[in-house]
Amino acid sequence: MHRAMPSRSSRLRRFAGLVPGAPDGVHAIPDRNQVNAAWLLRLRWAQVAGQASTILAVRWLLDVELPMLALGVIVAIGLLSNVVGALYLRRAPAIQEWLLATVMVLDVTLLTALLFYTGGPLNPFSFLYLVQIALATVIVHAQWTWTLVGLALGSFGVLLIDHHPLPMDSARVHQEGMWVALGVASGFIVHFLLRITASLAAG
Repeated sequence: MHRAMPSRSSRLRRFAGLVPGAPDGVHAIPDRNQVNAAWLLRLRWAQVAGQASTILAVRWLLDVELPMLALGVIVAIGLLSNVVGALYLRRAPAIQEWLLATVMVLDVTLLTALLFYTGGPLNPFSFLYLVQIALATVIVHAQWTWTLVGLALGSFGVLLIDHHPLPMDSARVHQEGMWVALGVASGFIVHFLLRITASLAAG
């Protein structure tokens, strides 16, 4: 017997589950901002894990002195803000676009703080500014995207003026770091943007 393919609305219901504000037992189709918020949270979990593992690897595997307390506080802020965001997404009846933009502003600020303590513009992971800008082009409107572009440029300009140097003199290590950072940034952009656009297209 021929089985009918799942409808577009049923796929979205499985993605979102029970949407807050809907009657008990009733599934609601999430709007664009709900889909974007869910994927943004997933990206931020990956960011937190990547930041923590990179800091630990540089400190203990490469034996590079780092301001671990300051870096730990910055990563913890990202972690706690994502916990709050996940709880809010489960309870909120609707997600406003300005909330998504605010989270992305926070992420650019936290990235800038991490770079400030780890070599500033010479840190290969400054490539990750491009992840935020690319993500913004998909999940928020143009005015917010240009705001993120301006913030990223301004933040990088501040790092050009002042930052804590990273005590790594090897040009080869720096070049290899740039290669890894480019791969990480490209992977984030391709994976999450493809998944987000696919989710939005399904709606």
